[in-house]
Amino acid sequence: MVSKLTIQEANKHLHAMHLHSTYLENSLQECKEIMQNNEERYCSQIQKLRKEKDEKISELTIKMKNTELEKHKLEEKFKEKENEVKLLKGRLSVVKQIFQFLPGLRSFLGVIENARQLVKEDGADNEFIPNDISIKAMNKQVPSIAKHNIPNGKLRNLSISEDSDDEEITGINTETNANPDMTVKSAKENKLNDFKTSEVCVLYTMTGHNNVTITSVIIPPNNIGTELATLPHSPRGNPLLLGDLDTKVQDWIRKVRINGGVINARIVMAAAEAIVTKFARHRLERYGGHITITNTFAKSLLRRMGFVKRKGTKAVKHLPNDFDDIRQEYISKINNVREKHNIPDTLIINWDQTGCQLVPGGDWTMEKEGTQQISISGLDDKRQITLLLAVSMSGDLLPPQLINPGKTDRCLPKGVDFPSTWDVTCTETLWSNEDTMMQFVNKVIVPYVDEIRDSMPLNNSTTQKAIAIFDVFKAHRGERLLNLLKDNDIVPLFVPAACTDRLQPLDLSVNREYKEQLKSHFHDWYSAEVIHQINEQEDSTGEIAPDNVVVNMRTSVLKPIHANWIVSSHNKMSTRKDLIQLGFRKAGLL
Repeated sequence: MVSKLTIQEANKHLHAMHLHSTYLENSLQECKEIMQNNEERYCSQIQKLRKEKDEKISELTIKMKNTELEKHKLEEKFKEKENEVKLLKGRLSVVKQIFQFLPGLRSFLGVIENARQLVKEDGADNEFIPNDISIKAMNKQVPSIAKHNIPNGKLRNLSISEDSDDEEITGINTETNANPDMTVKSAKENKLNDFKTSEVCVLYTMTGHNNVTITSVIIPPNNIGTELATLPHSPRGNPLLLGDLDTKVQDWIRKVRINGGVINARIVMAAAEAIVTKFARHRLERYGGHITITNTFAKSLLRRMGFVKRKGTKAVKHLPNDFDDIRQEYISKINNVREKHNIPDTLIINWDQTGCQLVPGGDWTMEKEGTQQISISGLDDKRQITLLLAVSMSGDLLPPQLINPGKTDRCLPKGVDFPSTWDVTCTETLWSNEDTMMQFVNKVIVPYVDEIRDSMPLNNSTTQKAIAIFDVFKAHRGERLLNLLKDNDIVPLFVPAACTDRLQPLDLSVNREYKEQLKSHFHDWYSAEVIHQINEQEDSTGEIAPDNVVVNMRTSVLKPIHANWIVSSHNKMSTRKDLIQLGFRKAGLL
């Protein structure tokens, strides 16, 4: 049996345990209340911080918009200044041309001085001539003007006889020394047609007190032989930028279209520069001249020739009405993932596809207005490739993927030394699909991410996540691709639909500059081809006829050349870290 004493001790022990249990429960309740209070306080602080963050982001967004506006204003002012500089250059060119006539003006002043001396010697009194210069004295000096200014010219001088009541006109032929007299009427009927020229240069005109006018007309010898019904009018409008070479460029354009070639502004720019380089290199700005071949000039020339664009433009994109909210949510989502996993800039990647034409603007041409059917040489071939670019927020340009049109590797460019890290492939439609995207991720994205992870501390190298940002293109939404990214600890994040031109980093900086590089390569190549063919033509025939030059731009010719341009452009763009980061900055991610 258990003794009474033992039971009492057990009861005391149970009572003590009960008290201790009660104490623990009270302590646990107090801790729970403290934790709840802390949680409420922390939640309040977090909400406050979020609110401050949102306000700060809104403030920075407004500042960024204001900065963009200021930037646009400065760009407009810069363009205005550029136009003013061009205008001043044009005026300077005119002044230089004026100064070329200074020797003739000095000679003319010398003639007037000699005429004054003759007046003094003759003792003539001609009140209607300023400074007592007689018509008779002036007529004696006209041949000397031609002698000093037009050494090989043919001079015919029309002057008013000072002692004639019916305003007789005297015609002096310096070659025959003939000096027939006639009235103004007979001069109009008979003598005017005796000027056999297509170009008449007025040397000087003087008007006396009685509205009597003296005019000397120079007839260049190489223009004699054409009947002149009236004196020519002065030219109207601005002078042509290329001067006499403008006709050569127009003849070339017509010949290219006759042969079914592509004509667009970029090709006209390249050909015009080639023709000016061949015939008048000193006129180009890069050789010290005043001519710069621009896109505006090319379009103006085509308009003057009656050419119009033969392909419609795309419809203007419209942003969603709630774009600001979409943008804020997009930026917040990326920043949240970035902060949660402590992802560095090197592992935040954006990729995007862009169509890349072999000939800039090659799927449209310029044709005479009203033309119903257009044949363009080479357009039966596929004229573009898909270029898939990828960049990181740290400013790295990853190896690209080139998708050529075709079913087998036989369609790939021949003889091009592509870097081993590049992904050069083909599809029947030349567009990206889920298979090409899987291939790109396995060959380019995963190796790049693994290389970055290997360079990090050991404790993060295997668990560090990455972010891949891309648009909602169908090839990007396949389940196999998304699972492949997740299996490699890469978090996929989509750019909102209809917002890529504002929120996709590649669209905001790299894509445009990359294509400009390719256009520049095409411009240089096309100019060189035109010059080369002109030189070959000159060597074989002894004649120079730019309008007979037609550059071969078939796909089989252009594809390897274009591929080498891409290699060169990619190498150059890979050094432009500031430009790459600018896209992320404009998207609000950096």
